Amino acid sequence: MVDVMTSSPAIGVIAGDLTSATDGAAPFLARGYVPVALRRPSSLPEAAIVAVDAGSGAVATGIAAAAATLPGAVRRLLDRP
Repeated sequence: MVDVMTSSPAIGVIAGDLTSATDGAAPFLARGYVPVALRRPSSLPEAAIVAVDAGSGAVATGIAAAAATLPGAVRRLLDRP
């Protein structure tokens, strides 16, 4: 049985859609962490592993518009407790 870990390390996964966010978080679950996957959150919970759907995969107007969604996701991850 694997002990469940909810804190340390602080790892953020940024993905283009929710499926990719959960795919990116899943390997940490196998190692005993409790990852949190969120769809375009305005704030982030305290968790060791947070996977964020930045919504860039749903942007139909092109790569530049998709790339514009990423700085906000990065900022939220950096600002989390």
